[in-house]
Amino acid sequence: MNMLIKNLALLLLAAVALLGFAGTAQAQRPAITGFSPASGTVGSTVTINGTNFNRDVNGAVWAGAIPYRVRFVIGGGVATVTPTFVSATQLRAVVPAGAQTAPISLVQGFTLMSTSATSFTVIYRPTISSFTPATGPVGTTINIAGSSFNRDVNGAVWAGAIPWRVRFATTTGTTDVVPTYVSASSVQAVVPNGAITGTLRLVQGATVMSTSTTSFTVTVVQTRLRITNNTQYDMVSLTLNGVQQFASGTGVLIGGTNDFPVAPGNYTLVAGIGFIAANGARDVWFTFTRSVTIANGATVQQTFAPITLGSLLTAGSASRRWNGSYFNANGGLGVASYIFQASGAFTMQDNGVNIGNGTAVLVSWPNRSNTVTFRTSPNGPLATLDISLGKFFQQVGPPSWPIIEFIRQ
Repeated sequence: MNMLIKNLALLLLAAVALLGFAGTAQAQRPAITGFSPASGTVGSTVTINGTNFNRDVNGAVWAGAIPYRVRFVIGGGVATVTPTFVSATQLRAVVPAGAQTAPISLVQGFTLMSTSATSFTVIYRPTISSFTPATGPVGTTINIAGSSFNRDVNGAVWAGAIPWRVRFATTTGTTDVVPTYVSASSVQAVVPNGAITGTLRLVQGATVMSTSTTSFTVTVVQTRLRITNNTQYDMVSLTLNGVQQFASGTGVLIGGTNDFPVAPGNYTLVAGIGFIAANGARDVWFTFTRSVTIANGATVQQTFAPITLGSLLTAGSASRRWNGSYFNANGGLGVASYIFQASGAFTMQDNGVNIGNGTAVLVSWPNRSNTVTFRTSPNGPLATLDISLGKFFQQVGPPSWPIIEFIRQ
């Protein structure tokens, strides 16, 4: 009997000691006494104050990796994050995605060690998740996807005018654009003038609420004048409002197309067609003048068609006279004349008297040639025009008449 009493006493002492050890271990577990700030957004850092953060669930001082986690309530459950150890009385933890307003807890494994007395308030600010398109010029409408676009910097649902802006990087810093509100998960913003490639940010006042993970690439759309030269000669001069666009010795070759970046505006275009001399000088034979309006971002096409025989014979005018002298059968001096129209039609005169009319017919005009061959009637005699000298030779009248040299007047 005495032995039984003695064994029971020993068991009782062991139980008391075990309970005392468990109580001591629990008392030395990490415990939360408070945190700051009292509210924050997903991704913000919470500083947690307390005791025994240098110990584990058993009250033992740990070394190496921190053994416990900070637990947040999220929609449909909980999420634990590994805190950053600062000291035995302070930790830091980042608010995880999906966090909800609720107390913060410390857990190790399945053991709940401590829970805050108050709730951490999660503020849901507008957040960018993605955007399309990824590239575009100034004026492009960007569709931005995300969450909480119906809330402001404080997480409150706003009404009336949208309180925040979409910020773009620009050549001079940044520009904030008022978005077009579509829904809580979608807004639109137009790429502003001066924007350059960079991330998109949502800002309200001095607070940057969200930054995109990728950059929007601003493409440069040039305002261009496009010249196509389909004439018989090279384009050797091009001035816009008096400013030469060709470097010395360059131009637009026959059949070629060149683009010229220009500022938007109204221009007087003067194109010179001819040859480039060996020393790079411009030998202009034909000149074309046009008025051109070029809008911002536009490409304006200017095509120069083959020079017509009528245009050649009139030197680009409405009409032009060509005179040739001859001696008649009596030895008198006569004047034969062609009065050409831009269409190629002509009237022929002998000493000022109309003696016939017709239309000139092109026979041969090789590219870059100094001479052009034509007829003044389908089966009439050939006329060979020397372009640079402005004259052509032709036998007109009866066979006994001489070949007359006609000179452009």
